[in-house]
Amino acid sequence: MADANTLDPELCALFKEVSRMLQRQNLEQLESATPATTFADLGFDSLGVVELSCAIEDRVSIKIRDEDLLIHEPKSFTLGQYFAILQGYITERETIPGSLPCTI
Repeated sequence: MADANTLDPELCALFKEVSRMLQRQNLEQLESATPATTFADLGFDSLGVVELSCAIEDRVSIKIRDEDLLIHEPKSFTLGQYFAILQGYITERETIPGSLPCTI
């Protein structure tokens, strides 16, 4: 995946946490993942992306708008796009009113 050392410290920590989450799922493809790797390449469907996002929300106390995830199909949604979305939320520390709490 992308070099975590080029990211701001909080995003770097999140990058490492997401990597650990993905590794726990025994994703062999993660070793060769790049920002252009899609979630489909890693075996994720839409529900898998949402579940991962819910775990991240709990970890860093952000709320990701459903539409930010659902406009992307896993076959074309890349890790680079995903981290750009996360970086935006971390930078702004948005709290989204009316979002449903995530449960996994």
